[in-house]
Amino acid sequence: MTYKNQWQVDFGVSYSTVEKSSGDSQLVLIPVGDSQTVPVYSYLGEQKTNQDFIVYLLNIRYGLSDKLEIFCYTNSFSSFTRTYYSDGNTKNKEEHRFYSAGLGFSYQLLEEKKHPALIVSASSQVVSNTKFPDGYKMTYMKHHRVSITSYYTVDPLVFLIQTVYTLNLKEKKGNQTVDYGDRISFSPHMYFAVNPYTTLSWGVEWYLQGENRINGQKTSYTTTKVSYIFGASYEITNNWIANFDYIYRPLIAGSQSFIRLMFNYKF
Repeated sequence: MTYKNQWQVDFGVSYSTVEKSSGDSQLVLIPVGDSQTVPVYSYLGEQKTNQDFIVYLLNIRYGLSDKLEIFCYTNSFSSFTRTYYSDGNTKNKEEHRFYSAGLGFSYQLLEEKKHPALIVSASSQVVSNTKFPDGYKMTYMKHHRVSITSYYTVDPLVFLIQTVYTLNLKEKKGNQTVDYGDRISFSPHMYFAVNPYTTLSWGVEWYLQGENRINGQKTSYTTTKVSYIFGASYEITNNWIANFDYIYRPLIAGSQSFIRLMFNYKF
């Protein structure tokens, strides 16, 4: 949480790589910090396809009081696709796009004393650059998120549990529609303070993703997945903190890996 009258700026980069075999379509969910994700829907090719995604995030937070903070964020992404066909041909494609901007708040319901701390957060994407079959279009107020976070300290360990629900509304462009399914996730983590400056973390994320539809046609079924998360943070100065995470997510016909580097500055 941000203290009263204090500002915090988070900025960072998330890198994801996806490998897939056979013809398939997939909604790629790229984590970009504080349980936020960037959904990138992509067609993964006829034979073997490798896709790399880079997401850039800027998040600004301000403490209205010691228990209430407001924040705004924006992000963009780059994608690089390489498709290998059975006849030996290859096809390369890359995109660089603004994705979204939004607003939200966090409120600390309970402080950590004899019981765990409890924080509630809610946010909405004010604008989203959505991909349709024939191109992109800006849509407004179509994605909303609510999260509940609880943590408790047993020095030198911190135990944290977070539950996030994301509501995705149908998006339209002319007579075309994109309808991402709603998403709910549950993520327990453990943090270990190696010394006053360095912290290591381990965790898992389980999530259920609703079915996705494009122009009314179902492109994926309701699925559940588990991600494994390993991280480290280092306090560079009293105002600067660097965070690194590696996330691995097994898929039915491949795998998905993420590397996330975030910097936090307080002033």
